[in-house]
Amino acid sequence: YIEDLSEKNLFLDRLEKATEDQQSVLKNIPGFAYRCKNDEHWTMLVLSDSFYTITGYDKDEVLHNKKLCFNDLIIPEHREKVKRDWDVCVEEKSNYIGEYQITKKDGSLLWVWEQGSIDYDEEGKVKQLTGFISDISYRKDVEFALEFLSYHDSLSGLYNRRFVEAELGRLDVERNLPFSVMKLDIDGLKFANDVF
Repeated sequence: YIEDLSEKNLFLDRLEKATEDQQSVLKNIPGFAYRCKNDEHWTMLVLSDSFYTITGYDKDEVLHNKKLCFNDLIIPEHREKVKRDWDVCVEEKSNYIGEYQITKKDGSLLWVWEQGSIDYDEEGKVKQLTGFISDISYRKDVEFALEFLSYHDSLSGLYNRRFVEAELGRLDVERNLPFSVMKLDIDGLKFANDVF
């Protein structure tokens, strides 16, 4: 309790400045901050304004599951893994780091990277989760392109020698025996490669 009015005003000014500084930082980060419950819906309690930039949804649509819950945004193929990974973090009292896809309001898919921590109450029970989610779609596109190029010929799109060697290693097991491999020259492709 602050009795002196000048001290009270000074305290309020500092609090307002700190709040403005935090809001400024949150507006300029490439993603959104959140605080949510550890329930099956990931009920959002707090969302930064940049939630709209990433998802296309106004944060008021998702806060407290007003129109939809955050779990609805996670694509069905990833929901179980995200929940399972968070459960492991709760059990081990560690931080969560994960990548998964969400559906934006316009229906397009977006890869996101999430890092979160767990807040516990005095009894050691999970009180809430706090973290940050950012758009990593460009990075994932590059990863997928590099992975494709590492196993495919860039000119023809066919599997390359690296892929064939990896597959031979995978197939060369007793249960697949006997099997054969044929190497063919398709319509002078070797000649075209040698010349050009």
